[in-house]
Amino acid sequence: MKTRRQAQFQKRLVRILALVLALLLVGGAIVSGMMAVLAEAAEPSPAQYRVSALQLDSATWQIHCEITYTNATGNALTGVLFSLYANQLRRESALVAEADELADMYPAGYAPGGVEFSRITVNGEAADWGMQGEQEEFLRVGCALQPGETAVFGFDYALLMIQSRGYIGYSEDDVRLTGFLPAPAVWEGDAFYVNAASAIDRYAYQEAADYVLDVTAEDWYDLAAPGDVTPGAAQNGYRTWRVEAQGVREFALTLSGKYRTECVTSEMGTQIFVKGSDRADLRQAAQAAQSAIDQLEAWLGRAPYDRITIAQADLASAGRSFGGLIWIPADRFARGGRDALEHDVTYFLAQQFFGQAAGNDPVQAPWLSAAVPEFLYYLCIEARQGRDAMLNQLNADCLPSLLATLPGGYEVDASLTAFSSRADYETIVIHRGAAALYQIREGMGEDAFIAGLANFYRKWNGKIAGLKQFVEAFNEAGGREYDLLIVDWLYTIDDYQGVLIDWFE
Repeated sequence: MKTRRQAQFQKRLVRILALVLALLLVGGAIVSGMMAVLAEAAEPSPAQYRVSALQLDSATWQIHCEITYTNATGNALTGVLFSLYANQLRRESALVAEADELADMYPAGYAPGGVEFSRITVNGEAADWGMQGEQEEFLRVGCALQPGETAVFGFDYALLMIQSRGYIGYSEDDVRLTGFLPAPAVWEGDAFYVNAASAIDRYAYQEAADYVLDVTAEDWYDLAAPGDVTPGAAQNGYRTWRVEAQGVREFALTLSGKYRTECVTSEMGTQIFVKGSDRADLRQAAQAAQSAIDQLEAWLGRAPYDRITIAQADLASAGRSFGGLIWIPADRFARGGRDALEHDVTYFLAQQFFGQAAGNDPVQAPWLSAAVPEFLYYLCIEARQGRDAMLNQLNADCLPSLLATLPGGYEVDASLTAFSSRADYETIVIHRGAAALYQIREGMGEDAFIAGLANFYRKWNGKIAGLKQFVEAFNEAGGREYDLLIVDWLYTIDDYQGVLIDWFE
């Protein structure tokens, strides 16, 4: 097992050398074609999840999970590594929050949580398994698998949750579940790669998978989840929902006793369900979703999921986009104001395309799922209200980030592990990243920029990509080399730091 931190220097060197080589080779189109064939050959079959989840009380769930996994690594395996995000709750020292936020994140105080396995099987037989990682956040299950061979991993365990404002937790009125299922680690080259959880941004680094879940909980709840959700009849105070979702990279669900629902349908037929507690807020969110999804699909093509749910998450500390599901905190629904809600709806819908569908390494290349959706928000403003309105918002949000003096000299594509605060991450990755993309768009023109984004999304939907694939998609769409333009701005936007800039035009 290698950590992402250990691989950072090596991967950056390889990436830069690959980009330089692509510039030197005359047959750029041939190289791109060869890389596409190699990527296709390495594409894994999606894992199949079959899950039964029973809520025993507010804090405790009993889970049975079967994962049908195909060895697409090209290597004979003696075991498979799984990530267990929920085990970050096991020790107070491992809680995923900045130190000064712990009291706010865990208002009832810390109590141990996490996963307790009672049985693990491979193809129905008891398996050898062991926990790995300082916080037992990884699980290795012994299993002899030849290339192309399939096995069914079975997990029976109790999930103990904590009252919290985090991504996994519960409050008086809602339950938030993500990372509660074992996730096969990603194989890269010669080993499984994993990420540690982060207080800054997304955790998941996993392949897309297909899910069928039966979720049984108290019948006063409504359930928000990706894909098709079918509620069963209430019996003895409980209800079972059937959830079916395909091609989801990062699965999550939430339960709330206060949901009302609005639904809109895009011009291409994508359904957006908005769930929240106040009808006026729901109408506003639904209008924002309608506008955003129509514009994004006009540029990029059909959304990656036929149905996307935007759900109010009462005590979530921040919004977040999962495959087919978006969480927006209650204060952004009710008191954030129209502009804040429109930003969140647009930004997280854009992350359905970039980050969830066309996946990235959220630690090594967070800008792909952060800066690209942020700039798409500004482009949506331009499409609706004109260039002046877009420039007003871009300057208000991004200009201060270029004038800020921050330690470390981080670049836009800096690793997530380089940041010690959410504020620094937003300044450098999101806002400086959006400013860099603005300059790239200005340099290549709107049509070429949108064509490049659409090509990247189309080619890497359901796969994991990075800067090299991003550049290749633009070159292919535009029929010319954009390597220097894209890479130069991503790495030199910081040259603005300390320079007096009055306005982006």
